[in-house]
Amino acid sequence: MNKKCINYSLIALLVIVCDRLSKWCIETHLDSTYELNSFLSLTKTINRGISWGMFNETSTTGFWFITALIITICGVLIVHAYRRFATGQTIYGETLILAGGFSNLIDRILFGGVLDFILFSYGSWSFPVFNIADAAIVLGASIMILQTFE
Repeated sequence: MNKKCINYSLIALLVIVCDRLSKWCIETHLDSTYELNSFLSLTKTINRGISWGMFNETSTTGFWFITALIITICGVLIVHAYRRFATGQTIYGETLILAGGFSNLIDRILFGGVLDFILFSYGSWSFPVFNIADAAIVLGASIMILQTFE
């Protein structure tokens, strides 16, 4: 295994371990909401939809449709990442998206939804609740967008 492949694997492993560990801590130690300061709280929420609670589908059919769609998108992204990697291009964005997607997929399959818990708010405004995997996905997508301008 070459050095770049090891680096991407370590990044993916770090994202997955941090996400799984943080979710375990929230699940086992947080009953409802814990306010860290005036703009950051930890609040346990199960999201059956996609990032930031979009399409928070409650029907079984909708849930499995979204899950199948996520698996399909991950499959397409794996092919895309492989092609970029094979031509010597970096795949940091793809690695972050796939690691975050995989960790959230574990939640969806095992628990019927994704555990979100990070809440930013200011006054009456609040950002949708998210988790570390979601942050990795957004960071990865941002990297991929920036790469289009290279």
